[in-house]
Amino acid sequence: MRSGTEKRRILAIDDDPAVRRILDQALSERYDVRILDSGAELSRVLPHFRPELIILDVGLPWINGFDLCEDFRQNQAFASTPILFLTGFVDAEHRERGVQAGANSYLTKPFDMETLSRELNRLFQPA
Repeated sequence: MRSGTEKRRILAIDDDPAVRRILDQALSERYDVRILDSGAELSRVLPHFRPELIILDVGLPWINGFDLCEDFRQNQAFASTPILFLTGFVDAEHRERGVQAGANSYLTKPFDMETLSRELNRLFQPA
């Protein structure tokens, strides 16, 4: 059970330092946020941090976001965790690939914080 002061946990993975900085500044007051620059760091973070929502970029080093999303969906611990793609890939084919990989939402860069905040609120709502 969540206490009234406990923040929701978000894991964000993006290789762009500017996007990581924006996400950290915009989300850290309201959420407990861990921001990584690649999926390679997951083995270090996940044993100590259980995200309630995951934000992924598509174009990541080490493993692309679609494959990483599929990996999360195949892991029982994250099978129902909401996943939001936040990416510069704006075409319909990439959006469809995100849905096929198991994402709950797909936003494109550049993005505005109001849209991101609204989408996070929607994804955190009980089903």
